[in-house]
Parts: sequence; C-alpha cells; structure tokens
Amino acid sequence: MVELRGLLGPDYYYTRNNGIFSPYAGLGYRYLNDDTSGLISSTGKYGYERESNYYYIPIGADFTIAIKNNWAIGANLEYDLFVIGHQISHLSDVDPSLNDLDNKQNNGYGLRGSVKLIKQTESIDFVFEPFFRYWNIGKSDDANLTDEDVIVGYGYEPKNNSTEYGLKLAAKF
Repeated sequence: MVELRGLLGPDYYYTRNNGIFSPYAGLGYRYLNDDTSGLISSTGKYGYERESNYYYIPIGADFTIAIKNNWAIGANLEYDLFVIGHQISHLSDVDPSLNDLDNKQNNGYGLRGSVKLIKQTESIDFVFEPFFRYWNIGKSDDANLTDEDVIVGYGYEPKNNSTEYGLKLAAKF
C-alpha cells in the first residue's frame, strides 16, 4: 500500500492553554496492490492481482495542548471525500483469454482519527499515537468481461469497507 497526500492549512496558537489548532485540506491518492496470482484458495479458486486506486480530498483538523513537564496531548480528526476510484482486476492471471477488468468507483468516503501523547525536548519531540482509518466505498460501475474478445458477462467491485488501526511512533526534529 502506498499513500501520497498534500495538505495545507494554518496553525492557530492559543496562549491560554498553550494549544495549537490546525485545520487543513488537500489532495490524496491511495494505492493498494493485492497480488494472489499463482495461488489457490482453500476453496480451490485461483488468485489474481487486484489494484485499488483512490483519489480523495482530505479535510481535517489537528489539535495539540501542552500539559506539564514538556508533555503534550493531541488529537486528529479527518473526513476523506472520495472523488473517484479505479479497481483493476487482472483476470488474465487466471486465464490469459480473459480481459482485465477496470471498474470505475464513484461513491464513498473515508474517516481517520488518532490521539497522541508527545514528549517534548529541546531538539526532538517523541510521539506515541494510536490511530484508525476507515474506508466505505460503494459498488463500482459494471465492466464488460470478455473471453477471447467476446463479451461473456460483466464484473463489478462490490460495496466494501475496510478498517485499519495501528500505532505510530515518531521522532520529530
């Protein structure tokens, strides 16, 4: 999985509680490659390569508040406005006479969130940040399925969702 994002937004500083509020928006691209070509499932089905491409607009805010002894706490909330997606299914991995499907996806959204604990030093900030990411993508458009260039049916990417969670450990210079 590869994700590229460009974000822009101002920082608003609050002296009363030593806080920073940073709203932002930008552009994002997410690529996921699931390659099971050459493998056979436990039900006897042949695997193939699948590529997911999502283009989206992230809209969010980051909050940080300083607490005692050079410690800070923070949170991040984000909504990802899904613009368009393409799901490429390499069915020719299973049978070379089949075409590869390219299904256009038009509906969906993403959500992100995290909380963070930051230890600030003079030269480095250490960050401990549990996070989650969620995608909800609607059914794709249909694409023709061909066998030796003759249309034999159609294929689509069903409505799906995915959830990721993890822990980010970082050092900020």
